[in-house]
Amino acid sequence: MPPWVRKSVAFVLVEKGGTWRPNGTAFLVCANDRSGEKQVIYLVTARHVLQGEKEVWYKTAKIRFTQKTGGLHEFSFPLVSGDGSPTFWEHEDETVDLAVAPIRLPINELDVQCVFSHRIATRKKFKDQGVSEGTNVFFAGLFVGFQGSQKNQPIVRFGRVSLIPTERIPWGSKRVPTALHVVETTSYGGNSGSPVFYEFGRVRARGNAMVFGGTDILLSGVMKGRFNEYEETKELQLNTDEPNKDSITVTLANSGLAAVVPSHFLIDILESEQATKQRGYPLLVDPPESTRNGEETE
Repeated sequence: MPPWVRKSVAFVLVEKGGTWRPNGTAFLVCANDRSGEKQVIYLVTARHVLQGEKEVWYKTAKIRFTQKTGGLHEFSFPLVSGDGSPTFWEHEDETVDLAVAPIRLPINELDVQCVFSHRIATRKKFKDQGVSEGTNVFFAGLFVGFQGSQKNQPIVRFGRVSLIPTERIPWGSKRVPTALHVVETTSYGGNSGSPVFYEFGRVRARGNAMVFGGTDILLSGVMKGRFNEYEETKELQLNTDEPNKDSITVTLANSGLAAVVPSHFLIDILESEQATKQRGYPLLVDPPESTRNGEETE
């Protein structure tokens, strides 16, 4: 796994009961123009990470990054504008659990790297790359039991694609039909919003043929959550001896299957009229010529 995967990840904290608590994962996506001279950085997460009860947005979130000189820095990010509207962009399909916002960061001071937009799997890339059940998967995200005190310490979990359905899957207590991939890996509290990568090895299926080639790693989705066997929950304490402080709600049982929001929905948001107008140039979804046949410097 390339090191830029873990460095693209940040931790999201929200205020609950007067205490700032880790609530999920976010990651950075960079949209360059074809010349490489312009760049806009986006913060991406699952929308529900930024919302409390009844899907009401928290007023502010803190995004935690590691500094190059050591130590941590938390950036306050307003989630609601003056007119009451969210500062993050959403998909026009309200069942899509994504939130995206442009973010200004002192990149030279932070130990971070981006997922470049041409590494995001489009609908065409899914088809051309022969993604199917059995494709290798990994994601990086918050481990609620240990976040790190001197730097962010995201964990990495591995698995395989279990199902790419041709219809929507009922989700949540209301059984809302939702476009999801099912992945054979265990998602736990704090993993929501993690970048999910599908790894294509040297031999992969394409139709009825076997294709030989180099290894590709594409951002293929965003972690939404897990399919639970039952809904019993408990409060898990986070790095503290004080009762009722710094805890997160987790389920006691897990089916071992996770729900992933497919990456083409992220492309839709990044190619939306508001994002394109704000950015000022089209989204680059194909590798630049300088990296088409070689390794990138991510």
